[in-house]
Amino acid sequence: ATEALELVSIMTRATMMEAHVRNNTNVSIDQWDYIADGKTSSMFTWCGRAIGHLADNQDAVECFGKFGHHFGLAFQIADDVLDIQHDSSGKTPFADLRNKNPSFPIVLACQQSTSFKRDLENAWMQDVPSEESIIKLGNALIDMGIVTQCIDRIQREVDLSIQSLGDYADKPGCQEIAQWALAMCHRFQVLESA
Repeated sequence: ATEALELVSIMTRATMMEAHVRNNTNVSIDQWDYIADGKTSSMFTWCGRAIGHLADNQDAVECFGKFGHHFGLAFQIADDVLDIQHDSSGKTPFADLRNKNPSFPIVLACQQSTSFKRDLENAWMQDVPSEESIIKLGNALIDMGIVTQCIDRIQREVDLSIQSLGDYADKPGCQEIAQWALAMCHRFQVLESA
């Protein structure tokens, strides 16, 4: 029960930080990580730890918790990438740009390109950014190779998540979890190469 209450606290703080950085082009990777960890990864971590607690196995609590942490970050970055890649995800393309939400790809682009950051600041100064500016910024994200950089980070987080499973990675059930995590990476690599 204590971990569940702490989870709610972590998620609340992260949501408050997310609201604070909306419409901000100066968000650091550390700030983005804090938000993603608090809003997404913490839930995955809690779920993993809960499995270990149910099994009354402290080693599983730690291993599955670490898995959840890294996989949660990978999952959030993947969700942010879906905003850029035009596929059958059902997401409106470039919604984060429209909503003035500094997603992981946007944070990376702002750190790497002063012209992208300047154009984004100009777009976000408008109450409602023009569709033309959104398309231009979205295409700039693609042209800059930001998706590939995101996929690299997804792959690192998935690798760390599987490593976190330790000996459990070869156990029935965990093998499928590891394969599922790797399949997520493969999906984005295929979409990016298309």
